[in-house]
Amino acid sequence: MSDVVALERALSRLRDQLAVVAGARPTPQELADAHASDIATARRIYQARPGVPVHHVLAVLEVLRAMDEMEATDA
Repeated sequence: MSDVVALERALSRLRDQLAVVAGARPTPQELADAHASDIATARRIYQARPGVPVHHVLAVLEVLRAMDEMEATDA
Protein backbone atom coordinates (compact mmCIF):
# COMPACT_ATOMS: atom_id res chain seq x y z
CA MET A 1 0.00 0.00 0.00
CA SER A 2 1.39 3.37 -0.94
CA ASP A 3 1.81 6.23 1.48
CA VAL A 4 -0.80 8.25 -0.42
CA VAL A 5 -3.42 5.52 -0.02
CA ALA A 6 -2.61 5.17 3.68
CA LEU A 7 -2.90 8.94 4.15
CA GLU A 8 -6.22 9.03 2.27
CA ARG A 9 -7.62 6.31 4.52
CA ALA A 10 -6.40 8.09 7.66
CA LEU A 11 -7.93 11.34 6.44
CA SER A 12 -11.21 9.58 5.74
CA ARG A 13 -11.26 8.14 9.28
CA LEU A 14 -10.53 11.59 10.74
CA ARG A 15 -13.37 13.13 8.72
CA ASP A 16 -15.74 10.44 9.97
CA GLN A 17 -14.67 11.04 13.58
CA LEU A 18 -15.05 14.81 13.22
CA ALA A 19 -18.54 14.34 11.80
CA VAL A 20 -19.51 12.28 14.86
CA VAL A 21 -18.07 14.86 17.24
CA ALA A 22 -19.75 17.74 15.41
CA GLY A 23 -23.07 15.90 15.49
CA ALA A 24 -22.83 15.43 19.26
CA ARG A 25 -22.36 19.13 19.98
CA PRO A 26 -25.41 21.24 20.81
CA THR A 27 -26.62 23.73 18.23
CA PRO A 28 -26.40 27.47 18.93
CA GLN A 29 -30.17 27.51 19.52
CA GLU A 30 -29.89 24.64 22.01
CA LEU A 31 -27.11 26.51 23.83
CA ALA A 32 -29.22 29.68 23.98
CA ASP A 33 -32.25 27.74 25.23
CA ALA A 34 -30.15 26.00 27.89
CA HIS A 35 -28.69 29.32 29.04
CA ALA A 36 -32.14 30.91 29.26
CA SER A 37 -33.34 27.91 31.27
CA ASP A 38 -30.34 28.21 33.62
CA ILE A 39 -31.03 31.92 34.16
CA ALA A 40 -34.69 31.22 34.99
CA THR A 41 -33.69 28.45 37.41
CA ALA A 42 -31.06 30.67 39.04
CA ARG A 43 -33.67 33.39 39.60
CA ARG A 44 -36.10 30.90 41.15
CA ILE A 45 -33.37 29.65 43.48
CA TYR A 46 -32.49 33.24 44.39
CA GLN A 47 -36.13 33.93 45.27
CA ALA A 48 -36.15 30.87 47.52
CA ARG A 49 -32.73 31.65 49.01
CA PRO A 50 -32.06 35.41 48.66
CA GLY A 51 -28.69 35.17 50.41
CA VAL A 52 -27.21 33.16 47.54
CA PRO A 53 -25.96 35.43 44.72
CA VAL A 54 -27.63 34.74 41.38
CA HIS A 55 -24.31 34.66 39.54
CA HIS A 56 -23.05 31.91 41.87
CA VAL A 57 -26.14 29.80 41.23
CA LEU A 58 -25.84 30.40 37.49
CA ALA A 59 -22.19 29.35 37.53
CA VAL A 60 -23.05 26.10 39.31
CA LEU A 61 -25.89 25.37 36.86
CA GLU A 62 -23.57 25.99 33.90
CA VAL A 63 -20.94 23.64 35.32
CA LEU A 64 -23.54 20.94 35.91
CA ARG A 65 -24.81 21.30 32.34
CA ALA A 66 -21.25 21.11 30.98
CA MET A 67 -20.60 17.96 33.02
CA ASP A 68 -23.79 16.39 31.63
CA GLU A 69 -22.70 17.25 28.08
CA MET A 70 -19.24 15.73 28.65
CA GLU A 71 -20.77 12.54 30.03
CA ALA A 72 -23.14 12.35 27.05
CA THR A 73 -20.27 12.59 24.55
CA ASP A 74 -18.31 9.90 26.43
CA ALA A 75 -21.19 7.43 26.21
